[in-house]
Amino acid sequence: MENIEQYQYEPLPQPNSIRFMRLHSGVGPAEFSCSLVVADISNPPEYIALSYVWGHPSHTVPILCDGKTVQVRLNLRDALQRFREVSTRFYLWVDALCIDQKNIPERNQQVKVMADIYKRDIKALFVGLQAIHYLGGTIRHFDETTGDLHWVGNGRCFVSALPPALVHPHQEELARLKRFFCRPYFSRTWVLQKVGLASCAVVRWSDLDIEWHPIDIITMFLMRHCRALLERLDLSTEVNKVYHLHTAYSPFVPQATLLHILDKARRLEATDSRDKNNRSISGAEYNLTLSKSTQGTALEADYSKHVEDVYRLLTLDHIRRTLSLEILNAVQHNPTFTSVTNFSCPTWVPRRDQFHDMPILGLYISKHIASANRDVIFNSSPSFPFTLTVRGTLLDTISCHTKVLCTRDSDLPLTTTTTPLTPDSEPVQRLGTSCPIARVWVSTGTTTADPNSYPQLGWPRMGSSLFAAYRTTWVADNNFTYVGNFQLEADFQAYWDRLFWGSRRGENGSWHRYRDSATYVCDKRKFFITSMRFFGIGPGALMTGDDVAVLLGADVPFALWRVLGAEHGEEEGEAQDGEGQKYALAGECCVRGLMQGQAIRAGLKQKDIVLI
Repeated sequence: MENIEQYQYEPLPQPNSIRFMRLHSGVGPAEFSCSLVVADISNPPEYIALSYVWGHPSHTVPILCDGKTVQVRLNLRDALQRFREVSTRFYLWVDALCIDQKNIPERNQQVKVMADIYKRDIKALFVGLQAIHYLGGTIRHFDETTGDLHWVGNGRCFVSALPPALVHPHQEELARLKRFFCRPYFSRTWVLQKVGLASCAVVRWSDLDIEWHPIDIITMFLMRHCRALLERLDLSTEVNKVYHLHTAYSPFVPQATLLHILDKARRLEATDSRDKNNRSISGAEYNLTLSKSTQGTALEADYSKHVEDVYRLLTLDHIRRTLSLEILNAVQHNPTFTSVTNFSCPTWVPRRDQFHDMPILGLYISKHIASANRDVIFNSSPSFPFTLTVRGTLLDTISCHTKVLCTRDSDLPLTTTTTPLTPDSEPVQRLGTSCPIARVWVSTGTTTADPNSYPQLGWPRMGSSLFAAYRTTWVADNNFTYVGNFQLEADFQAYWDRLFWGSRRGENGSWHRYRDSATYVCDKRKFFITSMRFFGIGPGALMTGDDVAVLLGADVPFALWRVLGAEHGEEEGEAQDGEGQKYALAGECCVRGLMQGQAIRAGLKQKDIVLI
């Protein structure tokens, strides 16, 4: 094909125009040849939208398009190979060929009609997957030791054994599981939109076609009931990505907001970081609603802007539309940060290209109302584009905190022994020093404090139960339904008995469920205690001396770093009440006693807080 003319795209005639590809039939090593036709998205021909991993940009091969050559990546050539013998029956829509990728205005325009493309197609074909057995009924408990699944169906209790290849796989079986779940396809941002908006999503694994719905059920089951098993198999991260592909557009998520979709997209990868926003915007505009208001012009993808500007402008736009600071809940900095200098983007802007896998505490479905549902009061001046001035209350400072917590910190392994365990047994003593839930309780003097001395704002200043506040804080006020059948009091008591007494089984609760809930909330975060003795869970990057603030328009408190200077990125300094004091946003927190609007109703002093 060396002497054949290169293919040149003609401009699309109308905003709703799209191109479709017809792949000419052929077998074996024959040259790939196709044609492109233009149609209106409101009246398209019968077609299939093809989804695949683009692959490395340097791995390309030439094919013929309308008699001229065009370079395509190897992954696309391999995907098209499956259609060569049958493709004359229908058209294909392939983003890499049907969109002129070098034409920025066209890319922007095609993103707007992307939802229609995937809503109208007959099937969205996906590369990758083998199904595992579908389990019906209501799941009660999974025993990670025996592999038994306890569930209820038709009013009867059942015990089923999960396949040994999943619970205790040998080397070849584990490799097979990892080959599936670690496929790059499940980590791509584009897939989020394609799975969610397809009228019929089908997965192709070799020559087997599987509908997407059973995959949804399986991944949801594994993440809600078998998290410890996935950790042991080193599959938690990979299965989690497939799970979030399901929950992004799940019909069981009521009134999902743009923030919900952006949160799902953040854990995925994109060749162009702007697609973390642009693909989410396209899907959100199609079938999602914003939290409170949809005032203003429509959100539009714009590939001409720098990635940091895309993130910053979207953040400001979301604040204006919703009259809330909900989007600031998605700010997650590297947990190992020890300084607020040298940020390339304002600290109050969520970076979609930097993911640290922490669940958002103040997501729109949360029960938290830290600012008592007050609308945001804010100001952002074009003269100072990196600053955001908000109204709020500086409540307290952080006096001590744990290390950055990890997934295995809350586990309570006990060796098998014929001797009954007691609080003095060596395995139980070891748990008391290794588990942060035990260590914080013992080392901070909480065990000797008045059991009803937990602080409360407002009048009268009566204390509440320390024990109740402690158990609730580790699971973020029991705000999530991530772990199936979680029962806070019974499950915590079973956990506590095992932690300090060596009891292997709670009478009415499951220590596994409390462990899984605490792990889900606390991974990559820190447990902290404030100067007023409030308990809290906050970002891994928080430090002693940081401020805890409640901002109007936000459902959760925030940890703030104190920074001096008028410009973004200047040197840190000591706190002062003067005009020069500015703050960097460390991240959202859950502080027991501040989550239901107590700071607002107590009438505490409010001030303008300048975030950089």
